[in-house]
Amino acid sequence: MENIAEVVQGLLSSEAKVVVGDFPSLDAEGISVKLGEGEEATRYLGMTTTINRPYIIVVARSESYSTAKQWLASCRAILDGYRSDNILGILVTTPTIYIGRDDQKMHDFQVTYKIMIKE
Repeated sequence: MENIAEVVQGLLSSEAKVVVGDFPSLDAEGISVKLGEGEEATRYLGMTTTINRPYIIVVARSESYSTAKQWLASCRAILDGYRSDNILGILVTTPTIYIGRDDQKMHDFQVTYKIMIKE
């Protein structure tokens, strides 16, 4: 299975510059995708596959409040409900949260998603 953060990066790449992990510098604009471990994998009797439920945190950062907020709205439209052969579903688990402005006066917004993956 591909790295899920990189799959999400590919899905969002048309919206803005997307990085996996932390932003490369404090003044970088764009979208960051971070993968969390989530719940323990589930395996049912008789199944040869497991169901993993990691989460991802998507952060949008821009000098413009409205640009960062719009990027996350676009990300939500792309990701919420997304399915593929191995991704059973991506569901938004938090509202769009305005984190605030950092020392470089960049606006940060965040949304968290739960993903169900068949491996």
